[in-house]
Amino acid sequence: MRVPYKHNTFYDFYVKRFECIELANYGNFSCSVQLKNRTTSYIQFDYVPNVDVISLSVNNVMYYRFGTIYRKFMISVKEDFCGFFKGKSSPYLSLSWPSLQKHSNFESGCPFKKGTHYYVKDYVIDSSKYPAGLPTGVYRIDMTLIVNNTEILLGKNYLEIRRRPFADIMWN
Repeated sequence: MRVPYKHNTFYDFYVKRFECIELANYGNFSCSVQLKNRTTSYIQFDYVPNVDVISLSVNNVMYYRFGTIYRKFMISVKEDFCGFFKGKSSPYLSLSWPSLQKHSNFESGCPFKKGTHYYVKDYVIDSSKYPAGLPTGVYRIDMTLIVNNTEILLGKNYLEIRRRPFADIMWN
């Protein structure tokens, strides 16, 4: 189900591309992005593990594009999904979890069962949760999925952060 998305922010997060590179055979994956319009894109992710997932974490590293080269930006965060579900603090998940939870079936927490289809469908980054001082521009976020202490997937998320027009901010 696609939910109408209302902006409460000075920025639009426009995801241009999302690709997955398998690093180890721990199941079947698919990653994609559906472009709705010039300011909204839906992230899709599917995973069917071929092992029971006891521990799950994601290492996020952000890169900023300077000309034609992506250079490491100041954000590099490792998120422990299983720890988050058990009440452990997590900076990025705390920001994104309320909207991510509405578009996924990860609510049960760890362990994730072998052969079960887990997904994120029609997820839009909720830009109202992020600080106002983000530099606009083109970014790449490398997300390494770590299952049972093994790096299994590299997700490359290409996005653009755009400042919203003043009129949209005032009357939206």
